Amino acid sequence: MKGRIASLVVAVAVFVPVAAVFAHPGKFDRPRPGKQGLRPEILLKVADKIGLTDEQREQIKDTWASHRKRAIELRSAKEEKQVDLETELASDSPNMKKVKSLILDIAEKDGELRYMEIEIMQNIKSILTDEQLEKLKNLREEFREKRRERIQEMSPGGPRTMPRK
Repeated sequence: MKGRIASLVVAVAVFVPVAAVFAHPGKFDRPRPGKQGLRPEILLKVADKIGLTDEQREQIKDTWASHRKRAIELRSAKEEKQVDLETELASDSPNMKKVKSLILDIAEKDGELRYMEIEIMQNIKSILTDEQLEKLKNLREEFREKRRERIQEMSPGGPRTMPRK
């Protein structure tokens, strides 16, 4: 039993600093690059193209605002725990029970923030009709294709003669 707890503490102790290196403030209130998501600020920019009603726009704005407020609270609580952890680790003889508790608290806040990412996307998705989701999917594909073309044009040697698969 003690071996499992020690392994967990070591694993989390390694994970938290590594995660901190890659984490950027404010990144959990919108999807990271490469993730499929409905970023509200982008969605509202293409609202006319996908046919959002005024009511849908307001629902999206309200949903996004409440999400952002909760994300700010969670990030703040997480940062406080990180400061507490750093303080405890800086002492001459850190209390390992407290260290473990703080690490688990930080990991819990990270999990809540990740869950919120998914939850906001699902909430916004539920506001849209199937037709609007399809239009959005098509717009996303058009954007990606244009981006690929720009990247190919800027690459050394100019545009490629054969399309990528």
